[in-house]
Amino acid sequence: MNSHRAFMFVAAFVLATSSPAGADNPLSKFFGRFHGFGIAEESGGPLNRNTERDFEMEIAPIDTGGFSLTWGTVKHKGTNPNALEASTSSTTSIFLPTTEPGVFVAAENGDPLVGDLMSWARVENGALIVYRLEVDRAGIPEMHIYRRTWTPKGMELNFTALKDGKPARNVRGRYIKE
Repeated sequence: MNSHRAFMFVAAFVLATSSPAGADNPLSKFFGRFHGFGIAEESGGPLNRNTERDFEMEIAPIDTGGFSLTWGTVKHKGTNPNALEASTSSTTSIFLPTTEPGVFVAAENGDPLVGDLMSWARVENGALIVYRLEVDRAGIPEMHIYRRTWTPKGMELNFTALKDGKPARNVRGRYIKE
């Protein structure tokens, strides 16, 4: 074995055995690319409506022991099932470990009282839970809670949006690992 191949083998072994993605990391089962489907139940307006959602997500380890999380949603809306309107949203966050095991803080956090987003995550009982807090100009908070839980059939999503402490939207769905 030439010295370059030997170096690459040793480097790969060291990375595999010391990486934050190792088997002892409670996040390791969440790493990967996923796609899925769900139903949103809107309760914040004059009409309660259900809308279909398509999901994509990627969770990857980062060198600090945290993770990056990118997720996208396609919302299908309309009254004619043969001609639904689609809107797309996408978000990326970097989560860094805190001194508390299993708790992570978003690198891009700001002050929610001046319109910035505050976000954090935790791993608990087979679930990765992400919290996102925003406050509007009138001082009314909106909290989004994304609970992604491993089951024998894949990863389940239970999303809840609370506006001023009242339920505004709930999305239930399932992810499949690619």
